[in-house]
Amino acid sequence: MEKQAIEIGADIIHDGEDYCGNTGLLMPMEHFKEFVLPGLRRVIEVVKENNKPFVKHCDGNIWPLLDLFVEEGIDASQGGGHILASSNSIHAGFPRRISLPW
Repeated sequence: MEKQAIEIGADIIHDGEDYCGNTGLLMPMEHFKEFVLPGLRRVIEVVKENNKPFVKHCDGNIWPLLDLFVEEGIDASQGGGHILASSNSIHAGFPRRISLPW
């Protein structure tokens, strides 16, 4: 679907599945990497091949996923800000690597 969105003129792709609750991941990290990450990688690959930014929405405590988000090429993460905004360390840990609005 992201390819079709780009073909008809999308300037940015925004994905909207939640992977976390207030206490962290909704599944073990091993399951996330095995069952969710491959599909997410395919979406990111198509977006990046077309030189478009990719924004990932995910509510809840996304701390366990931030390194993966950056490694996989996610440009910005929307949602989860109420958990992240309470800590100044987000700026130290991810300077200029991912945009996190709050």
